Amino acid sequence: MSATGTVSREQTQQKLDRRGPVAARYMASTPYTTADRLEECARNFGERIFLTEGDVRYTYAQFNQRANQVARALRAQGVNKGDVVAMAIENRAAFFFAWFGIAKLGAVAAFINTHVAGKPLVHALEVTKSQAVIVGEECAGRFAATEGLNPALSYWHWPDEERRAEAGVLERFGADLQALAMAEDGSDTPPAWRDGVKAGDTAQYIFTSGTTGLPKAAVISHARWLMAGDSMQILWEISADDCFYCFLPLYHGAASMSLSSTAM
Repeated sequence: MSATGTVSREQTQQKLDRRGPVAARYMASTPYTTADRLEECARNFGERIFLTEGDVRYTYAQFNQRANQVARALRAQGVNKGDVVAMAIENRAAFFFAWFGIAKLGAVAAFINTHVAGKPLVHALEVTKSQAVIVGEECAGRFAATEGLNPALSYWHWPDEERRAEAGVLERFGADLQALAMAEDGSDTPPAWRDGVKAGDTAQYIFTSGTTGLPKAAVISHARWLMAGDSMQILWEISADDCFYCFLPLYHGAASMSLSSTAM
């Protein structure tokens, strides 16, 4: 990324001109998804660092393997292409593992605000037509305190060693998805699992803040997510040496799109 300084109008226009072809790269009918992008990254520069959490680092190849393991675990639990799986996990590596594991299946991830409970939480799950939920241990208490959740929902939980749930709470939210995933093979999932999913199809639901009512679920397609990252790489002049420090909540667009997609 270039040093900060005044950018001339001509330089700005040059960047916008380069951005145009990138934005047009992903046609809605193209059979290309966020999962395909991850697999490309793992093949092309698998040994580079993709994600750092504290002292732990994951290369693109390692991250791809973890996503594959989650996908296989979810598939074994009955999740298939087109299903909507909600995620309530705070900022940690598990968020990315679950997110891209869902993508590998051609399923849709619904990012749940980790601070909501009660009516807004029930609404978020209903409006996205979620069939299943991955609950981070740090969020289990909010789910446990919420009345009116659809009893037909399937649940899995993801442990959090730093923020333990109260005794007896976590067991209410299904099996340990982390443990299920770690028992699975990390090789790339069969392309047939997401056969027919195209760039214009829904990849994620990201919620608005809900300042004027209940939060609204914004639809994010695979193409929109991919275009955001490719455009940012041009506008910010990103290089392989750049590193993003993410302090924004991953359930919102600024982090899950502007940063995460740019790193791909």
